[in-house]
Amino acid sequence: MPPPFADEGIVLRRVDYGDTDRILTVFTRDHGKVGVLVRGARRPHSRLGPAVDLFSRCTIQLAPGRGLHILTQGERRSPPWPGGDLLRTTCAAVVAGAVDALLEDRHPDPELYAQVAATLDRLGGSTHDARAELAWFARATADRLGYRPEIDRCVACGAALVDRDAVFSPARGGALQGRCAAQEPAALPCRATTLRVLRCMARDDRPTFDRLRWEPRLRDELEEILLSHLAHHLDRPLRAMELLRRLRPGAGWPALAGGETPPPPPR
Repeated sequence: MPPPFADEGIVLRRVDYGDTDRILTVFTRDHGKVGVLVRGARRPHSRLGPAVDLFSRCTIQLAPGRGLHILTQGERRSPPWPGGDLLRTTCAAVVAGAVDALLEDRHPDPELYAQVAATLDRLGGSTHDARAELAWFARATADRLGYRPEIDRCVACGAALVDRDAVFSPARGGALQGRCAAQEPAALPCRATTLRVLRCMARDDRPTFDRLRWEPRLRDELEEILLSHLAHHLDRPLRAMELLRRLRPGAGWPALAGGETPPPPPR
């Protein structure tokens, strides 16, 4: 049996197991994505459970097992996750679901790890716009996969895109205008303003992006375009994306009208 090893990791997913245990999916910096069994994590006075909260960054020591590694020590390295903030928790769940879908087990990717850690740190704080951070993450992840959206030329005819309203087709991987747009009834709206923001992101111009004033429709379009584009190329729906749509301004909570409570944050 291999010896125990230490690493830093981010908890992407957790599932209750048995009476008191939990099984975690952890994205580690040096060992990639691994499954971890935390014995007694749900006991009231567990010393390990709080160290490996969902979406937290932690240092861990693992004893390799036949299928799952066993957590023997853990210490949280990031602030406690704001679990009462449904929007930030849902955005984090979309990030975690995308990373879980993207990674194969035990294939390290330190560069992606740093990107995910930075994204979750910003999502967990109160000074960054959560949905803007999620859009930036989706664009950067699509770029890493080799699926940078085409926003300079029409993906149907190849004509240069001008500064006016367009549509975006995740299946085609880019924007369309004019007659080509009219032939894509299922494409997503992409106004001229949204196209400009996509070009700002393609230049990796973070300072300009951070200064943007986010009106609801712009944020909705950008989020829908980039998350739909990423989900198409991951070839699976992003977890928690439907809940995120329901949290958009104006989407409403139909259940609340009947006096019910909204669904719990993603686990």
